[in-house]
Amino acid sequence: MVIREVTNSEGRAVSLRVHKSLVADSKKTKRADVSFPSALGPVAFNGNQCGSSSFEATSDDSAQGCNIDDCNDLASGLSGLDRHWELNNGFGGYVKDWVELASAGNCHFYVNRHDFIDATTDGKNFIGTTDVADLVRDSVAKFQKWGTVTYPGGSLQVGSVVPANGHAKCFPNNWDTPWRVQSNQP
Repeated sequence: MVIREVTNSEGRAVSLRVHKSLVADSKKTKRADVSFPSALGPVAFNGNQCGSSSFEATSDDSAQGCNIDDCNDLASGLSGLDRHWELNNGFGGYVKDWVELASAGNCHFYVNRHDFIDATTDGKNFIGTTDVADLVRDSVAKFQKWGTVTYPGGSLQVGSVVPANGHAKCFPNNWDTPWRVQSNQP
């Protein structure tokens, strides 16, 4: 993981931790770099690599919720980067299945690469920063909850995000990409 300082859409500085495989928009096309059928057409490398996704509250009792402000920072910080991660299965059983792609504060975004393209091939699964920002933003919208913390002399509204997960379809070939938003490692 590396630290990236970004300015979000509100002009505020946000410190993000991102997986080292994050690459810049190369202005090249996927067809020029990866051998896929021409029917896919030339699609530029950018931050939008995935289509629709499922969403549900995580049923894993060990999954911990996130601070809503941290998740909003993660989504707004990633949304303007226009970059992507290139991932494979990490040689199968030799690495953790769940890999953290990005975090801000205690809001972490993970993908499960267990069934990704084999690391011994030249193929990779692409996941964009825009995709992650959208998934985190939608998780906040769908699974936020608010509570009141009372202390001597007052109270404070505190927002959290229930741990969320789903499956996105990402390039190439609508590759199944299981993901999670939570504060602890799955």
